[in-house]
Amino acid sequence: MGQSIALRIKRVLKHPLSSFVILGIVLLLVNVFYRAGIIQDIAFVRSVARVIIYSIVAMGFSLLLGYAGLASLGTSGLIGLGAFLIQLTYSQKGIPMVISILICLVIALVVGALIGFISLRIEGMYLAIITLCLSTILVELFRIGWGTDTFNLPRVQTFFGKEFPGYSSDGGLLVRDVMYYILVPLFVIVAMLTSNLMRSPTGRAMLAMKDSDSAAKAMGISVLKYRLIAFIIATVYAVFAGCLYMFYFRSTTYTDWGLALSLNILAAVIVGGSKSLLGCILGCFIIFGIDGMFLQNIPFFQNNTNFIYIISGALIIIVVMFYPGGLAHLWLDLKILIRKLKLKWRHYKYGD
Repeated sequence: MGQSIALRIKRVLKHPLSSFVILGIVLLLVNVFYRAGIIQDIAFVRSVARVIIYSIVAMGFSLLLGYAGLASLGTSGLIGLGAFLIQLTYSQKGIPMVISILICLVIALVVGALIGFISLRIEGMYLAIITLCLSTILVELFRIGWGTDTFNLPRVQTFFGKEFPGYSSDGGLLVRDVMYYILVPLFVIVAMLTSNLMRSPTGRAMLAMKDSDSAAKAMGISVLKYRLIAFIIATVYAVFAGCLYMFYFRSTTYTDWGLALSLNILAAVIVGGSKSLLGCILGCFIIFGIDGMFLQNIPFFQNNTNFIYIISGALIIIVVMFYPGGLAHLWLDLKILIRKLKLKWRHYKYGD
């Protein structure tokens, strides 16, 4: 009986999606430990939330860059678009939270399709420049709409008609905690959907298109269709992440969505591995999480706040030079090395 249960658990753990469920449980425990007093610093929890949000963006960018082979530097503007649309729909118009997000996603579909059509006539570096220009236009529109002051989103009061517990003296959860517990399952769902998409015929068609447009066309793959799909997915993920950012942090300004964020998203995907979802999450942890979780408590980094950029830049150089596939490829190499060492040990101990 015990052996059969162990085999079932082992079989479940070998499932390709089980790693995302385990990661989601770990992320949920972060906030539980904070409320229990085990984690003392609220900045740690907020850094984890930031990593989760930007990991959703990185997943879409992984499909765009790692699978479809399409470059973009307009990611930050699309995240800002989600934040700006939430301001218009939820804050100014009073539309409920879920409906506001759905409206944002519909607009993201249109914007993604528009960028996808543009990509049909432009490739490579020129496509990256065009997306950068589109992002710059969006940021300027944010500046006109937001002004120079920080915009604060009103606290979310209800979810599907249920009122959130607010600040109370009897130990009730804070609204931001509830948003965190919503954020993590959404992140896990997006990761599972993206993983299935990468292993589907759509993912294989994108890879064929990345290797050669001509070969893909010869195989009957519609370049138009899959370019549109890639940009639509990446845009929807970025806008969705912008919505989640506003509902969790509830504060932003147009300067948050500049070129630096796009470059950091690109760095996270390159460092982690553009074809690996877990690699992208690891890359976001390195680029967006280490500073807020650990380094900010070290006096040297408190006095030299920009030193983290030196570390990130050096890490990108090392990864690009020695591990073009990212840290995910390094992990595969380590697994192969361990397997070889085990075989050598068995050969040494038992012979042929």
